[in-house]
Order: sequence, then C-alpha cells, then structure tokens
Amino acid sequence: VNVSKFAEAYKKRSEILTDMNKKINFDVLLMTGMKSKYVEDTEIIHKEMAPGLCSMIKVEDISEPLTETPDRVAEAILLFCQGIGLMPSVARKFSRQPSLISQDSGFGERTHK
Repeated sequence: VNVSKFAEAYKKRSEILTDMNKKINFDVLLMTGMKSKYVEDTEIIHKEMAPGLCSMIKVEDISEPLTETPDRVAEAILLFCQGIGLMPSVARKFSRQPSLISQDSGFGERTHK
C-alpha cells in the first residue's frame, strides 16, 4: 500500500528545475564529490540558478563528501556562511590539502547586511 502511494506521488511530482528561480531567493551552496554519480545533476542545478545566488563545490577523489570527508564539508559550510555575512567571528581550521574545487557565483560582488 505504501509503495503504491509512493509510486503515485512520484508520477504526479512537478519538475523542480523550472520553478527553482521563482521560489529560491537566498544563497545556495551545492556540494558534490567528483566521483559522485550526481555530479552532472549538481552542475545542471548550478547552471539553472540565478547568477550570484548559487555556489558549487566539488570535492576531488570523493563520491559522498558528507560521509567521506566531514571535516572538509564543515569547513566549506563555514566559509560559505562567512562569505554571505553569517558567523563572521567563528574561527576555522585551515586545511592545507588542495581538495576543493569551487565555482563561485559572485560572493564578492554583493554586499550583505
């Protein structure tokens, strides 16, 4: 019974990409691993977002950053928050590993109050 309800809801779902820019009016951080099967989907979402609203980070040699490198994810989230003016006084650990590839969408071009 639950499976049939799920299947029915899945069939009736709407396309999220077409409405994304209408509904999202805040900064977004997308993070994926370079070895993830969802890296292309992440890139598509990044391209569909309004310029300056979305940043994407791809972690090299990783499939799932959250489970495989939680320290790097935490640091990236902290930097993202600081970049949009949140948590300015939180100290961060410095990573010497060149493991993040960032595609910035204009943090420096906007001012945050």
